[in-house]
Amino acid sequence: MAVQAKGPQTGAWSKTPDLPEGHVAHTATRLLDGRVLIAGGSDVRGVATSTCELFDPKANRWIHAASLNEARAGQAATLLANGDVLISGGETGLGIYPIGPLASAEIYHPASNRWTPAAPMHVPRRMHTAVALRDGRVLVVGGTLAPGSPLAATQL
Repeated sequence: MAVQAKGPQTGAWSKTPDLPEGHVAHTATRLLDGRVLIAGGSDVRGVATSTCELFDPKANRWIHAASLNEARAGQAATLLANGDVLISGGETGLGIYPIGPLASAEIYHPASNRWTPAAPMHVPRRMHTAVALRDGRVLVVGGTLAPGSPLAATQL
């Protein structure tokens, strides 16, 4: 699967090694050490996946990371102050036939390459955003329960 990187000095795009597996509706999060975590999404058949990859820009290569505990696509990823990554919500199911939005969440620990469960959200959602606040809490905003049904709900 084609991947490109944009150089900070030149602004030009350059080819990088292809992902080991294709991802759609995944997240990409730059970790504190500069690596990039690709988490979940759908595979080439439209099936939600738990597969994760790490890109090391210094070595210019991909490696497999620990898989999510739950396959999900359309989730949000938030880099936490301690360097861990919170993955929240998303959906599981088969392509255009989603089973429904998820309330579950999990945390990736880069130092140990492990995922641990986190407290679930109050409202299940997919295609939402989540941002870390200065006080350490995470604000989750919007998303949908199903196509065409945007949520006004927020939570911390």
